[in-house]
Amino acid sequence: GIPRERIVFEVVESDDVEDRDHLLNILRYYRKEGFRVALDDLGSGYSSLNLLTEILPDVAKLDMALIRDIDTDPVRQKVVTHLLHLARELGVTTVVEGVETAAEADFCRSAGADLVQGYFFARPAHHPWRAEQARAA
Repeated sequence: GIPRERIVFEVVESDDVEDRDHLLNILRYYRKEGFRVALDDLGSGYSSLNLLTEILPDVAKLDMALIRDIDTDPVRQKVVTHLLHLARELGVTTVVEGVETAAEADFCRSAGADLVQGYFFARPAHHPWRAEQARAA
């Protein structure tokens, strides 16, 4: 089968969680069992930093809205740079989503992003063989 550390449970930051304590208990259990946790869309909602501190995910995925015009907007540059620095200080791997230009990719790399993804690199594609591999695992 697939090793547990290769399976990542994503929590979408913008989702409204009715029972936050229950969610946190579930995530703690999964991590104790060897699974990983990611916080998706960091920066998209009102409680980003609270969730970041409560969950302390293995991976934080910065919302693509933060990346728009980052190569020309000094305020966005500072926000993203400091979020990346904060995540690094907490030991959280960062993924910057929604990178669509070379300038955005260059900025994210220079600001310390661990990974970048978006249309600049490739469009989403369906690969049926991957589904078959997953079923066989």
